[in-house]
Amino acid sequence: LLKYFIEANLYLVCFYLLYQILLARDKHFRFNRAFLISGILLSILLPLVSFPMNSPTPTTGTLEGYILLPAVTVTNAQTESVSFILKWWYIIGIIYAIGVLFFFVRLIWQMIHIMRNLPLLNSSREKKDGYTLVTTNGEIPTCSFFKYLFWDKSIDLSEEEKQQILTHELAHIRQWHSFDVLLVELLRSVFWFNPVVHLIKSRITEVHEYLADFHATKQIGVEQYSKLLTLQIFKSFDFALSNNFHKSQVLK
Repeated sequence: LLKYFIEANLYLVCFYLLYQILLARDKHFRFNRAFLISGILLSILLPLVSFPMNSPTPTTGTLEGYILLPAVTVTNAQTESVSFILKWWYIIGIIYAIGVLFFFVRLIWQMIHIMRNLPLLNSSREKKDGYTLVTTNGEIPTCSFFKYLFWDKSIDLSEEEKQQILTHELAHIRQWHSFDVLLVELLRSVFWFNPVVHLIKSRITEVHEYLADFHATKQIGVEQYSKLLTLQIFKSFDFALSNNFHKSQVLK
């Protein structure tokens, strides 16, 4: 298990460094997304694969040999040393388990935080083409989660601005960005001690926003869309699992 954790984390570090060196400034956002997700999956799976090594051909005949090893006496000091090492491994295991429990509980709470609002908003649901529109009055910011698009109607927007934000959020829904977010959150729960995992989460979120922005600018143009980002930059919400329009990397 320790060998698996070491190898998996080394693969994650290598994939992240490759991304930062080769692709971080690249504008092929679909490829960047595929590289990051593939890097995560390969980092998890590669340590489980054992590559066969060519062993030397055994010689014919019977070899008999005897080696007399010297007697080894285990002293009390050696016993105490082994006990001390096991004690520290036990403590490290407890710390790791607490971290995993914390991140899993946080992930579950975040999902409940989103999903618990759905039964309360049945009257505000409206089935659309490929998604479900849920209108709110400020309880949830305008964002998307899987097939649900939460729309905060308490914010005063022009029809043009509404259409631009809708286009952005529909890109998140139709490109299944929520699956990526959940995958990364599960990865963070298991490998929470690796700082690279948290950096990968930021990179994937960033690529999601670029993909959605790219889709929106194809329909309305870069200049018009930039004006909308400027208007919305001060309206910030923290809704960790959702794909939030206000999280766009505005300057980039």
